[in-house]
Amino acid sequence: MFLLNVVVGFVASFLVVAPIIHISLHLRPGSFQSTYEDAALTAVLGILLGGLVSLLFGWIPLVGPLLSPAVWVVVVKRVTDPDWHVAALVGGLSWALTVVLFAGVRLAV
Repeated sequence: MFLLNVVVGFVASFLVVAPIIHISLHLRPGSFQSTYEDAALTAVLGILLGGLVSLLFGWIPLVGPLLSPAVWVVVVKRVTDPDWHVAALVGGLSWALTVVLFAGVRLAV
């Protein structure tokens, strides 16, 4: 059952988060225009690394819950190279969206 939750959550997050990242990076005029492949790579790396960090450090009070969004911000910055404030907004939005999607999948399955 755990594996089913992970697979369904990963696929749902990838199908929703990658387009959101792509669209949100194109909203700012004059900024770096990433491709959809960059957004898909960002989504995959963010989901995997953010989940891994949450699994390993999520139990630590105050530090654990802050590391996963920070990982998302760093992944967005490294892969798509926007300004830091844009990376923070896109990374935070992507992280929040994956948390909501995984919670929905966990309730549905």
